[in-house]
Amino acid sequence: MNALTRIAAELFSTPLFLDPRKAATIAAVLGSRVGLADDLEAFMRSAGGPPLATRAPSRSRPANGYAKIGAGIAMVPVIGSLVTRAGGLDAESGLVSYDAVTGAVRAAHADPDVTSILLDIHSPGGAATGAIECAEVIHAIAQKRPVVAVSNSLCCSAAYAIAAAASQIVVTKTATTGSIGVVMLHLDRSQQLKDEGLVPSFIFAGRHKVDGNELEPLTPAVRSDLQAEVDAFYAMLVDSIASHRPKLSPAMIRATEARTFLGAEAVAVGLADVVGTVETTIQRLASLHQETDATWTKYDRIERTRGKIDASVERLKDAHAAGVRAGAAAALAAGKLS
Repeated sequence: MNALTRIAAELFSTPLFLDPRKAATIAAVLGSRVGLADDLEAFMRSAGGPPLATRAPSRSRPANGYAKIGAGIAMVPVIGSLVTRAGGLDAESGLVSYDAVTGAVRAAHADPDVTSILLDIHSPGGAATGAIECAEVIHAIAQKRPVVAVSNSLCCSAAYAIAAAASQIVVTKTATTGSIGVVMLHLDRSQQLKDEGLVPSFIFAGRHKVDGNELEPLTPAVRSDLQAEVDAFYAMLVDSIASHRPKLSPAMIRATEARTFLGAEAVAVGLADVVGTVETTIQRLASLHQETDATWTKYDRIERTRGKIDASVERLKDAHAAGVRAGAAAALAAGKLS
């Protein structure tokens, strides 16, 4: 199984934290190369999405996963459809792995020159598996230093789960934010096979081993099981966002019904904190870095002064002890001590 086929297996017939209208990147990258282009084109048309030819070009990632922008700011790009593992294809294919995002955030956090982290997000979301874990890493680091997520200009589903884990969410005026939900795409190829005179046969053990396969229609029981799986992932997504973003209760998140919100609308419903841009966010974080630098300079000066005082006190203690020892020795020599 090559890398593209493996990624396709992670994205089809499996729960996705993904805005289906924005699936163009996945479709364009994988469709024609794994034999699914026609099915994906039809799916996107039914979901109101753009044709494959309109997909946005992918952007390359910095070598270490983040770029230093301004004073003390590490910018981590979260650009493309999110997958658990991209197999080295993220930089060239419009895919980005959760491992790459968490690795970049961890590396930025460990950089002594970094004061704050900026997540530059343009993503429709992606695979459900790995999203919650990625958000947990970001939230843990956001407790130790400022992490600001910018919806620039697409932050949906899994991408929003990542943004919600940050200290603050900024949206651009034209950003699309939200789509907090789960979708699963099942491709039923049974009619296609029938038209071609092909009859598949499965030889298997375990009653549920071939549930949800694409070569036969879904039975009511299998559909029910898949819906239960989708519901379970939805509960995890809602709980993750609510735990990382106290402004949003689980009820408020569910009430959005996976809608998307444009610009200031996201602020109005509590999905974001402020309308701004990457540039204004950089300016704010640079100012924070200067304040932090000044604070650390004062702290270092105080610590140095404290160190000098402590050293003087230790010298006085040593001198006093030496004097006591000398006096005791003299008294003993004079016969004053028995």
